Amino acid sequence: MVIVPIGKQEVRNFIVVVDKNDQSAPIMIVYLEGILQEQSPFHCIINVHGVGYEVHVPLNVNEKLPKPGQSIQLHIHPVYRADSQDLYGFLDPEDRQLFRLLIAKVSGVGAKLAISILSRLEKNVLRQAIAQRNTSLLSQIPGIGKKTAERIVIELSDAAKKLYPEVAEQDHPSSSSPIQDAITALMTLGYKAQEAEKTILKASQQIGEQASTEVLLRHALRNT
Repeated sequence: MVIVPIGKQEVRNFIVVVDKNDQSAPIMIVYLEGILQEQSPFHCIINVHGVGYEVHVPLNVNEKLPKPGQSIQLHIHPVYRADSQDLYGFLDPEDRQLFRLLIAKVSGVGAKLAISILSRLEKNVLRQAIAQRNTSLLSQIPGIGKKTAERIVIELSDAAKKLYPEVAEQDHPSSSSPIQDAITALMTLGYKAQEAEKTILKASQQIGEQASTEVLLRHALRNT
């Protein structure tokens, strides 16, 4: 593999990698740095020296983007097909790593579903769900049934242990805890994953970690 400069001004904005033995190989974009031109819930357009790149992003990434007109950098995973070239962007390289694991190792999970998973669950919640084999939480995500949730847990558990030993070494119960069940319940009511987790953890701190799922939910809903 060789690194190929594509212009004096643009070379600092993304890295291009091609196979020197295959001149037809697609350009591999690793990251983009430019000006946020437009954004919608699952897409944004980045202006890199006058060239606009449409990037698919998880919903929780979109919520953290700056206002249009400000600078932005996204870690990119490109997906090339015969009839399309799509870019998927992430603020954190760990999110991109999880995205790559999902589409590469889990049968039946493509880029669109992987984006949906990362839109619903923050990376720490997703890693814990895999480590804890929490299929009930995963199956709450639209498009994921019980069988797909089980495949995610089975096919990613070994990779997650290697990549995130700090999660694997924690003493996680094999079944869902009241806190996890309460977070899942809030998500079914329309709460975003990060908001649900924050709300339930706050309730747990206020009324005690031994509170039941029902008590946590009542307290959380009463104080939001």
